[in-house]
Amino acid sequence: MANQEVNRHAPGDILFLDRGDGNTALVHLHGATLLSWKCRGIEHLYLSQTAVFDNKKAIRGGVPVVFPNFGPWPLGPQHGFARIKRWTSAIPPTKHAWSVKEEEQEETKPPDENLEIKSLKQSDIYLNTILATPAVSLIPNCTYTASLDTYPTESQWCEIRRHYKESGTDLHLNH
Repeated sequence: MANQEVNRHAPGDILFLDRGDGNTALVHLHGATLLSWKCRGIEHLYLSQTAVFDNKKAIRGGVPVVFPNFGPWPLGPQHGFARIKRWTSAIPPTKHAWSVKEEEQEETKPPDENLEIKSLKQSDIYLNTILATPAVSLIPNCTYTASLDTYPTESQWCEIRRHYKESGTDLHLNH
């Protein structure tokens, strides 16, 4: 199954991490989208069967990166530019960590002002992913929003709802 997932993408378009214990992650470098996260062999992310992998459009599903704006905005594409940019591996991926950064870094920005995404831990229970945004000087005098906009599988939605119902926490879901 893992080879099928990897083989459906062009060489150089993905990072595949396999801990060898049923825990895997598949990252597409277009948009730095986490396409798949399997824990103990069970998929936890939804990926649309009609998702397009043309390195032009945002990929529908997984965990796309939304930055610097959630929704429409006058300064660029809806949900920002991060989910339609090309990314590259920032460090060689290991069984436990991966990091990607913007492939085309703008000449006008110092290297520490480029976006980077890191997955610090992929354990058998959770995936800890961080969007490291640069100093607020990205767009002077402008506010921004960011999101790792996760598409969980249907079974995960059920588990999320159960957790919040039991905890008494208010949860507003549109799914």
